[in-house]
Amino acid sequence: MLQEKGERDSNCNDQKVCNAEGFSANTRLRNLAPVNAVAWGATAAGLGLGAYLVLSHPKKARSEGTSTTVGVSPAGSGLGLDLRGTF
Repeated sequence: MLQEKGERDSNCNDQKVCNAEGFSANTRLRNLAPVNAVAWGATAAGLGLGAYLVLSHPKKARSEGTSTTVGVSPAGSGLGLDLRGTF
């Protein structure tokens, strides 16, 4: 989306008049907006569910040799969030 926004910004003026490239980039942005919203919603739901699962882990189970850990690790394009559990 950032590429399309940059393309739109460079091909449209302050009065929002665009050439063909700017119009095309704006159309692609409009088509990607729902996908972006769904992705952010899924991310929020996943984080909420993960936090619930980690925080609701019963103390009794922890003392019986089970554990849950959350960590950050390097990934191909940045960082990744790890959730590990033993039982």
